[in-house]
Amino acid sequence: YSYPFSNVSEYFLNDEYTIANLEMTFSDTRLYSIETFYFRAPAASAQILVEGGIDFVTTANNHTNDFGAVGPKDTAAALDAGGVEYGQIDEAKIVTTPHGLKLGIYCYYDKSFLPKVDKAVAAIEKLKEEGADYIICAFHWGVELKYRPKAEQVEVAHACIDAGADLVYGSHPHCLQPIEEYNGGLILYSMGQLSFGGHSEPSDPDSAIVQVTMKRDVDGTVTHEGYTIIPCCVSSRPVLEDYWGTGYNDYKPTPYVEGTEAYERALSKITGTYQGPDGQANYEAWHAQHG
Repeated sequence: YSYPFSNVSEYFLNDEYTIANLEMTFSDTRLYSIETFYFRAPAASAQILVEGGIDFVTTANNHTNDFGAVGPKDTAAALDAGGVEYGQIDEAKIVTTPHGLKLGIYCYYDKSFLPKVDKAVAAIEKLKEEGADYIICAFHWGVELKYRPKAEQVEVAHACIDAGADLVYGSHPHCLQPIEEYNGGLILYSMGQLSFGGHSEPSDPDSAIVQVTMKRDVDGTVTHEGYTIIPCCVSSRPVLEDYWGTGYNDYKPTPYVEGTEAYERALSKITGTYQGPDGQANYEAWHAQHG
């Protein structure tokens, strides 16, 4: 269970709190999926998150209900058994870190891949009233393999920061998108994919870890002082073996070596300076193989 995060767990095990997007189901039952892909693992595999140092996952994404009502129920049970906190679709909750920081986290996804501003603002107000020190909106949104967010996403993110959120954390595009500092808040439009078991050769291998440094002022106010970007590859093989060939993904994310071309490429995607063309999500080969 320690294998997938073995090259990055130092960042997760030694920080105050780690948040990620969990885009699959934990269940020991052989379930029928209503979607193209079958993203299910045994319940015991939740131990991967525990041994990897993941403290909280958002399960609010487009694969949440792939297996009907049983999927979320079994996933929640597996996470509870492992002691991993989680947020479900349209859920706002407060979690407390080891040193007493109260994080208010709002998780949201719907089929439009664009959060509803009124729902988000109401959730932010609820978290304020409940005493959250720092508020995070975890949104599953946007378009796959596009390196820039849509204008509508920017509007939603800005509205959330204006309403009192401190950080917006985005997932779904399967690639990195820029970080934006806005009105005292931080917006991570897309963090890409870190450990991705859905493809042996992802078209975009680049990912990143972002570590945010917090401080509590004498009046009790919590703010972020800054952040550090650790550009990563979804696999160890391109980094350690210089292998980009067939089946390059060994599902073990690994930090790129600073200063290398791959490091600079991944960094440019999250700083917003990347000049390459957008990718496309093409599933024809999968359908041809599986009928």
